[in-house]
Amino acid sequence: MGIGFIYPIVENGDWMRGYRHIVSRVLLVALTFWALAMVVPDFYRVYQPLGSFGFYANNDGIITDVQGPFLEQTASPAFQAGLRVGDRLDLTQMRCIPIRTVRCASAMAALGGFRLVANRQRADLVIAAAPGRPAREVDIIASQRPYNGWVLAVLLLDQVAAMLVILAAAWLVWTRPGIMTWGFFLYVIWFNPGQSAQYYALLQQYSPIALLTQNVVGAIAQGIGSAGFIWFALRAPNDETTSRWRPVELILPYIAIVLAGLLALSYANLRLSDRDGHQGWCIEWNCRRCMCFPNTFGPPKGAPAARLSTPSLGDLGVSDRIARTCVRGRRYNHDTSK
Repeated sequence: MGIGFIYPIVENGDWMRGYRHIVSRVLLVALTFWALAMVVPDFYRVYQPLGSFGFYANNDGIITDVQGPFLEQTASPAFQAGLRVGDRLDLTQMRCIPIRTVRCASAMAALGGFRLVANRQRADLVIAAAPGRPAREVDIIASQRPYNGWVLAVLLLDQVAAMLVILAAAWLVWTRPGIMTWGFFLYVIWFNPGQSAQYYALLQQYSPIALLTQNVVGAIAQGIGSAGFIWFALRAPNDETTSRWRPVELILPYIAIVLAGLLALSYANLRLSDRDGHQGWCIEWNCRRCMCFPNTFGPPKGAPAARLSTPSLGDLGVSDRIARTCVRGRRYNHDTSK
């Protein structure tokens, strides 16, 4: 009688394990598809390079560079349209309410630090008034960025390496599911060698809602991926944690939630109504400086200004996603010159 009562419990336990296994496999396939979807489109750039608006702005909307990836400042569409360093985007007029507008897509591209956009893409910007310069609206048409064989070769190698790393990490989870392999896979989804400029350019061109969703989901992926790498480091190679590191492992989910929340809030300026609001920029700076450049509280007295930019990191083969993350966290002095 007692043994007969055990059978339903055992069968129910087996069913739950089987259900979790299936859900885990489905989730793994979906995340692998998403990771590949971000890097595979950039193979098209080998055939057709993207364009650029030729300017960068921080999350306060202050324009920090009007040359962009172009060899000469005069070749930049932003410079030709009259933008200058120190101009400020009017975030009140450009906030994403409603979201299905060219102006909202332009704001996300500018504040997101997108280095490359679709060629001939249009940006609708509102520049705030400044001493001696009235408020004005500016239309910019992206021009194709300069490129050569070396740029295309690095791009091709980046994308091939990214695909191999993503598929290898997914295979590890498929064959050896556990916290260690899942942690490494979640890290690789975002922090891989691949570039995703074409993916973001398509989202900006066709769906501002999808672009904003991708930005928020990407922020969550960065937080989880950072914690995932720590999980991997603590548990490698046997997927076990020693007793002295268990307290650290226990707080990792909370660290991931905090990082994901702060990074997601970095897009708050897209909806702020306060003309001089700095909430999004301050949140983003404090979070991203910890992730990319721990020692960024400011340069030593008398030291030259930091010179870090998305183009300079891109020229070194750093993916656009990671370059944008690091540059946006490093701009404590608004200097992004090369």
